[in-house]
Amino acid sequence: MYIIDQTIIAFKNRFEQFKIYEHIFGFLFNIKKLKFLDSNNFKEYCFNLERSLKHNNHSDIEWLDLFTKLKNIREVIQVEMIDQLTSLTI
Repeated sequence: MYIIDQTIIAFKNRFEQFKIYEHIFGFLFNIKKLKFLDSNNFKEYCFNLERSLKHNNHSDIEWLDLFTKLKNIREVIQVEMIDQLTSLTI
């Protein structure tokens, strides 16, 4: 029973971490969420991601650059989905 209890605790901790990550990086975990986010929330997610990854005023990402690139990806995803639906109806 000890092993099972430790496994349950480990799973609970992992899922709590995922909730925190979802709050910070949520749009990166779910492509549908990325597609349907409004611009203000989308910018806020990118800004939060940069802030979360920043250390001593150094960051590997810049939120505006990330926002621009992901916005372009979002448009491509929409076009690809439309293309797939069109090919299914033909």
